[in-house]
Amino acid sequence: MAGRCPGPTFLKIGVNVRATAMGNGYTVAAPGSTVLYRIPAGLIQGKGQAVFIHHLLWLFVGGSEFLELPSATRSGGWGVYAHSIFVDGIEVRTAATPEPLAETNALWFAVGRGYAWCINKRLMVSAAGKDPSQKC
Repeated sequence: MAGRCPGPTFLKIGVNVRATAMGNGYTVAAPGSTVLYRIPAGLIQGKGQAVFIHHLLWLFVGGSEFLELPSATRSGGWGVYAHSIFVDGIEVRTAATPEPLAETNALWFAVGRGYAWCINKRLMVSAAGKDPSQKC
């Protein structure tokens, strides 16, 4: 397992059930609560401040947590978010064997921030950054 983390790299689980069900094709028109996670330019469509908290517990294996704090103004918006995924009981194997060599856990955590500015009705500029961390 040296240098490899098998957990969330293959899960790619989003924070919005509707968007995940649409194969993440929801990105361009991401209104509402997960706007900063999807596309920061959508912050301009919001009104005032909001808080979005998402908790998902998977049966027997782990879960996901998400917190977003977007804020919209007349000429733009900004926001921050934190997202974590944890997986328990990942079996370690080097070949197809009936018993695993060991069992491990994985944690993925990311903090993101974004800003959007409305230049005019047809031109909006946005920027976002994400700092991911992964631990097995």
